[in-house]
Amino acid sequence: MSKLKILATSFIISFLVWSFFTAPLLKYVATGIPSSGQSFAKDDRRNMIEGDQLQLLYHYWLFADMLQGKTQWLHNPYEFNTGNDADRLAVDSYYFPFSLVFALFSYITTRAFAWNITGFLSLWLTYLATWLLVSRFTRNKTIGAVFALTSILMPVRWMNLLGGSPTGFAMMWIPIIMLGVDMAVRSRSLTGGWIAGIALLFASWTDLHVFYFSAMLLPATFIISMIMPDYTVTENDDSASVRFKRNLFNGLKNLIPTAICVFIILLYVITVQRYLGKSVMKGGREIYEIAIFSQKMSGLWSFNRKAFSAWLYLGYAFLLALSVSLVYLIASLKTARNSDNILRKHITLALIIAGSLCVVFLASGPYGPFNGLLFTLARKFIPSYTMIRQPGKIFALMPTLLALCAGLGFAMATEKIKRVRPLLLTVIASFALIEYWPRVKITICMLDPDQGAYAAVASEAAAREEAAHALVLPLWPGDSHYASVYQYYASLYRIRLLNGYSPSVTQEYKDNVFKYFESINEGIITNEQLDSLINMKIRHILVHENLFPEKVSPFPVLHTLNQLFNCPRINFINRTGSVWAFQILDEPIAKSTKETPYYFPARHWLAHNFETQDDPEPILIPETQERFLRIRAGNHATTGLVLQANLPNLHWQARIRGAGTLKLSSHSNGTINETSVTLDSDNWEWVALPVKDIEEGRKMFFRLQPETGFVDIYETVLCAGNWISPEVKSSIRIPAACFFHSGYSDIETGSVYLRSDYEQRAIDFYGPKLPLAPGVYKITLQYESDAKKGTELGAFNFRTSYNETERWHHVIAGNIAEGVWESTGETMHLAFLFERAADMRIDSVKILRLK
Repeated sequence: MSKLKILATSFIISFLVWSFFTAPLLKYVATGIPSSGQSFAKDDRRNMIEGDQLQLLYHYWLFADMLQGKTQWLHNPYEFNTGNDADRLAVDSYYFPFSLVFALFSYITTRAFAWNITGFLSLWLTYLATWLLVSRFTRNKTIGAVFALTSILMPVRWMNLLGGSPTGFAMMWIPIIMLGVDMAVRSRSLTGGWIAGIALLFASWTDLHVFYFSAMLLPATFIISMIMPDYTVTENDDSASVRFKRNLFNGLKNLIPTAICVFIILLYVITVQRYLGKSVMKGGREIYEIAIFSQKMSGLWSFNRKAFSAWLYLGYAFLLALSVSLVYLIASLKTARNSDNILRKHITLALIIAGSLCVVFLASGPYGPFNGLLFTLARKFIPSYTMIRQPGKIFALMPTLLALCAGLGFAMATEKIKRVRPLLLTVIASFALIEYWPRVKITICMLDPDQGAYAAVASEAAAREEAAHALVLPLWPGDSHYASVYQYYASLYRIRLLNGYSPSVTQEYKDNVFKYFESINEGIITNEQLDSLINMKIRHILVHENLFPEKVSPFPVLHTLNQLFNCPRINFINRTGSVWAFQILDEPIAKSTKETPYYFPARHWLAHNFETQDDPEPILIPETQERFLRIRAGNHATTGLVLQANLPNLHWQARIRGAGTLKLSSHSNGTINETSVTLDSDNWEWVALPVKDIEEGRKMFFRLQPETGFVDIYETVLCAGNWISPEVKSSIRIPAACFFHSGYSDIETGSVYLRSDYEQRAIDFYGPKLPLAPGVYKITLQYESDAKKGTELGAFNFRTSYNETERWHHVIAGNIAEGVWESTGETMHLAFLFERAADMRIDSVKILRLK
């Protein structure tokens, strides 16, 4: 088969596999990019899905923008910018050469198309290189073509590529490196040394995981190439030792270009290590953190594609071929000893299999055999292995290794039955396609071509003839995937953000930026903070209402928005979709005040959340699966730290029972507000303690301490405002904007809008997470939708801290959405599952007490 034919055939096969495995991506190739290869949702498309794909897309775009001269070379001014672009010097590889390919296509097409074609080309070159590599070891192009399919069929490749991980692109370099080393050693080719070196260099520029593991593989590849006989070079009659020395010398000589590239890599790695030395990653990863990100070996064989370990799946097609081959080879081992070449092939195959087993064991990290013994030894003896947080990343080597060992084993085992090879290869290829395809289910992230709130910020800054700078809420410590959405929108208008998203965040940023401005997430805004922002040239604040999880604030996003509206030095300028834009003013202006009708709590402590002196185990109530914590005199239960906010009637509430005297206390910087209550009942009751002497931004905690007897603690919440259960035959109407929600709200009407194109199929609306007095209630979700009558918009049920009602109340367009809840006095909330069948508007929730 000619080289041109191999190029064309590999391209066609790669394109067919890519099209088949990523369907329906071709339909949206110019407007959307993959965000996951493990879609669990009914729908495979959604706009602006936060994740690694947007982060990597940002860096590809940044390089393209530098080439066009629109961004200063080797600078990253659009994230972590504290006012001086010069401080954003970033000597980095910018994922070259993938970023170069993206740049060239992005100039003539869309970003989405450029991303997708870059991913496809990496897949094609992976297959081509693996084909050539396997063909060299098997001396058969057809065998090479079939077994090279592992490189583009195995889930590990798709999970990384479709998930937007640089590893998914950089896996291309692994077979190229092995191919280059083999050419240098067995074919005595200096070109092979250059191929291996340049591929290793590019691996270091595109993904440190692939580079690190490829560097580990390099000497192993050299060894198997030294052992494997070469049929392209005629051997003379010299002794085996003479031939070995000559081959060793030639191999090392031809790998001199690789050594040159390794020296260049060392210079690059030293620069990277200096950068990481200032980050929170310095010192390596703790084993408990690694365990969280480790896959279990059950994923190697499990048919459950939704499992966390599913991307370790090896499959049965190629393993079956390898196993049958091994049985034959072991049986023919005695015969192999009579032939030097056959014996060397046997040894080569054994070494590749041994290396593959090491990869499998290391990929499971602490969950590997013998409690992760091999992983523990690797961390102890292999330099920098302690930096690996995701052990499964080493599985990037597996597609190439499996192709090589299965292909070589098949070729050796079928040497005497070549007539049936075509049939066997057809069966193996078909089985592999059928087996691997169902394990990949793509989710497509549709890219917004514009964003009005960001555009308003850029326009306002341009009117002042200044570069646009902004703070985006929620503000994270720099390591949250939510910020990838900020990065994308900022790149559309070249807005310099104080925010950022990076795997290595400096401690200085965490201490001086995140911790100082963190309170703004909660609506706590001081003049000092605003002055500091202005000194950083930041004149705007953007709020992503739909990316506002409970973690960032004690109360829903409505409170933060109202605080921004109420601040005399902040002026609202635009809202587009779920993004709000505000301008920071030098001087205060007169403003009307927006009130928050209800404050739903996000700070909630259950029995297992408290800090105690002697760590008593929570007590289980078998009938209800509820738990409570029993604390006796001499012990205490303490909540975590929260920030104080100047809110009406800020107070702690605890649901307790017991016998004795209990002291309740609120602590803040040495200031203690306390009271005592007497308990003598088996019935649960709520007690409250106001927060006094409030100083905004100061941290506080709540403590329950029995002075005599004991207390049972069910739950504790931090509350504000006035929440009163309705009387019998009376009702309350709660505006939807008060709830925790996705989508966006209308501040004036209190409605919440859920969009089928943006929101995920999840609990997108819930609350109040407050107690209702014991009784029976009818709860109505008041909504509107333009959907066709009978369309199922979603469903809701009622939940407490430990339980949820099994019954779902379906929300059908044109029908009333209501359900009945019998309260026993604990906190409860309505949880609405949005089906994304159509857009809808939720106006309010009505709670009517029946008895």
